[in-house]
Amino acid sequence: MEESSGNGEGTMEKLNVLFLTKYGEQAASSRYRTFQYLDDLKKNGIEATISPLMSNGYIHRLYAGQSVTLERMRGYFKRITMLLRSRSYDLIWIEKEALPWIPHPIEQMLLNGRTPYILDYDDAIFHNYDHHPKKWVRTLLSRKIPQLMKKAALVVAGNPYLAAFAEQSGGRSHILPTVINLDKYPVERKSSSETLTIGWIGSPSTTKYLYPYVDLLDKLCDRYGSKVRLVGAKPAIPLPDCFEVIPWSEETEISELIHMDIGIMPLENNPWEQGKCGFKLIQYMGCFLPVVASPVGVNKDIVSHGENGFLASSPDEWEHALRQLLQSGPMRHTMGILGRARVEQSYALTQTSASLLELIRNVAKEDCRASQ
Repeated sequence: MEESSGNGEGTMEKLNVLFLTKYGEQAASSRYRTFQYLDDLKKNGIEATISPLMSNGYIHRLYAGQSVTLERMRGYFKRITMLLRSRSYDLIWIEKEALPWIPHPIEQMLLNGRTPYILDYDDAIFHNYDHHPKKWVRTLLSRKIPQLMKKAALVVAGNPYLAAFAEQSGGRSHILPTVINLDKYPVERKSSSETLTIGWIGSPSTTKYLYPYVDLLDKLCDRYGSKVRLVGAKPAIPLPDCFEVIPWSEETEISELIHMDIGIMPLENNPWEQGKCGFKLIQYMGCFLPVVASPVGVNKDIVSHGENGFLASSPDEWEHALRQLLQSGPMRHTMGILGRARVEQSYALTQTSASLLELIRNVAKEDCRASQ
């Protein structure tokens, strides 16, 4: 497993790289794992061709509850076309996998075997296959991602769990966390309003992690006159009056975070959650928020318990942590400052951009040497 040196090379020869993202810029995973790096890569001689598997139209229709069959068919047709043209590029960057749910032999054949590829993971998507409830899916696809990883020039992993899986699969990995561009975040903590706000940001599919804590949060709202703000949630259960659900948008997500006082990230402790990158914690901390999070996976690395927030397992621990933060303004302030410093040190785009450039150039150089 490689360590990042953070030393980019800014004046090397031009490289043509095909970026096969899973989604367009509207989707957070593609935006934060690929799109936010493109300007820096271009300044350093990387000519990027971006080809999302699923368009922004797919995302809009999906969130609107509309049929996405046609968008999906278009996406796969375009992706196969791009793979057939991939020999003209120096390198392929693949977000997760080129053709989800397509068996490995077909995907590997389309990858042509001549152009080196880097795989990028911020989720344990291999568990979609090897932990699938249907036996035929496990039989057909459980070895797909390990085989893809083994033949990759490099696997870029968002956390140690994903990197370890790549290494166990015979691949070579490098850990690069999902980070934020602090130029878009406030430079100081905004003053709290009279009503304290416990906040959460996420997607409709991750709303389920909040359900075990709804009654507790409601009780705390009654006790402290606070409220709960959920950004991007799609609750499947009725919520108490102190909860407000705010639609997510790229344009407003940071302004919504700024007006929170405490950020929370509850999780279940299952293999899928072990592969998560704790990104919402990084966003909270980037806005000077103290956090409370389940001690699952990389959350334990991001949160220094008692310093920039609390790790809480049981309902009693969650209640104790939230009560402390709701009762103490100085504690919220101090933890918020320390959380922001943690992000500046380890989870900022300025810390990872040069590393990503170096990874791409190193893979390209290795391929040149191998072909001589």
